[in-house]
Amino acid sequence: MPSFFYTALDPRGKTVKGTISGATITEAARTLRSWGLSITALEEAGDPDEGASAPSPDLLTSLSFVTQADVVLLLKQMAAMLRSGISLVPTLSLLERQTSRRKLKFILARLRSEVETGKPLSEAMALFPRTFPSLLISMVKVGETTGLLETSLERVAALWEEKLGLFRRILSTLIYPALVFAAALGAVAFLVGYVVPKLTPFVKSMGGKLTWNVEILLAAGASFPVLAPKIFAGVALVAGLFGLLHYLPGPRYYLDLAKLRLPLIGSVFTSALVVHFARTFSLLLESGVPVLDSLRITEESASNYAAKKVLREMAERVLEGENLSAPLLNATRVFPPVVGTSVRVGEETGGVDTSLAMVARMYQELLEVRLKQLVNLIEPALIIFLGGIVAFVASAMICAIISSYGRLAG
Repeated sequence: MPSFFYTALDPRGKTVKGTISGATITEAARTLRSWGLSITALEEAGDPDEGASAPSPDLLTSLSFVTQADVVLLLKQMAAMLRSGISLVPTLSLLERQTSRRKLKFILARLRSEVETGKPLSEAMALFPRTFPSLLISMVKVGETTGLLETSLERVAALWEEKLGLFRRILSTLIYPALVFAAALGAVAFLVGYVVPKLTPFVKSMGGKLTWNVEILLAAGASFPVLAPKIFAGVALVAGLFGLLHYLPGPRYYLDLAKLRLPLIGSVFTSALVVHFARTFSLLLESGVPVLDSLRITEESASNYAAKKVLREMAERVLEGENLSAPLLNATRVFPPVVGTSVRVGEETGGVDTSLAMVARMYQELLEVRLKQLVNLIEPALIIFLGGIVAFVASAMICAIISSYGRLAG
């Protein structure tokens, strides 16, 4: 059945745009008038792909992926098109044609096909849970119910973008010292494993009494080829064990709990956890999502298993008729007391979402400060540590050479 693009005025005089199916343009116009619309433009959709069914995924599509940044951009573009008056099906079709990512193109084609059959966008998105999380689907469902889909998309896109920016800042803060430390260890391993063994025959042939640091370096160089495989195997075994425990809910709970108590970076993880919880939960409550559903969605979106357990207990308490703040005030090992106190104030004033939004802003600023402090602390400590290692190796090599020439001169 052909599709037609229309522009019309509703009974309040507001311009509306969209697409409608009909056997003929006359039938489509009759349907629009029955809706109480005054038609200003009506034309058949000329793009042959507009009504095409969604293709089946090929091998390359199945192997490709969609990043979170791609989804954020998609939500922003979709919200902008809907706000400009373009209806949902043409919006999905336009986004499908302009994207260059195979996986995203297939997903958009499938969404368009499902929406054309009358299925809500939220139900269509639920077919791709790896791309569209429950938070997004719930916000889309709220937008569909209230008629403010573009507003819901803008809100969840803003939240998602803030989350991605926060993750990138934490990652960049932690990855810099890790890379420098790894490079320094590689340089020391090269000196001890390759340079020192080449120097050892020369030093021994010259004779003379070697200093303690030279003895340590020579012993390390001699044992390095034997110990290196065992060290690497041990590191790989420990990393594999932690990776296995990471996927087991029981051990993962204690690992995530211990992560919040680590020196220096524990406060960073705690602040990031509070920001994610407060922003997500407040956004859902502000959008009109029921409390239990908001807790469930926030729990699913949390990556820390200790926080998941607290949120699960909160949902159970709410089902029993208790308030939200009690579990938070009892979970001081996971959430700072100010979070529970703010929620209690919000319960008393009827503004839990407002209180949590304030907590999110406060801990966002605190997180920025702690990240800067962490960088300012790690950089000089790393320089001193690496400088000490390099100085020890260099002094040992110089002492060995001086000792050898001293013996030769004697």
